[in-house]
Amino acid sequence: MDINYAIKEVIRHHRQAVQKSAWEFIDVDTLYTLRDIAITVEDEKFHVVGDSDKYYVMVRKSSMDNDVIMFGRVDGGNLEKTLARDIPKVGLAILAIRHIEDDHYIDDLLSARREELLDQLILCFGSERFNLADGTSFTLQELKQAVSH
Repeated sequence: MDINYAIKEVIRHHRQAVQKSAWEFIDVDTLYTLRDIAITVEDEKFHVVGDSDKYYVMVRKSSMDNDVIMFGRVDGGNLEKTLARDIPKVGLAILAIRHIEDDHYIDDLLSARREELLDQLILCFGSERFNLADGTSFTLQELKQAVSH
């Protein structure tokens, strides 16, 4: 199995799934009351939209962009604390998701930091099983073990 291809497919799968599901969690009536916080991941700017009371957070390319990169829960009702703790742990995954359509960027990232990216994707997806079009089935932990051997 081509490890890099498998990682790219996981990222593409995530991006499509997030686009379909993230907006379902948002009450359109409260869209304008959400807090918008600018963050930087390795010199790239992103916006996080969140509401501590409703326990969700979205990472987008800009405050005006509806293209959701990542979606998750706010822990303990504290948006800032959740961001300070979690964004550094998954920043590389955010960059990979953001740039998945840029083959040169993704290939360079996988060449230089594949294991680090795999670790961050494991944090995002845990033991979720993925299936490729050819019928190959794997978890990210299994990919990581294949890389280390």
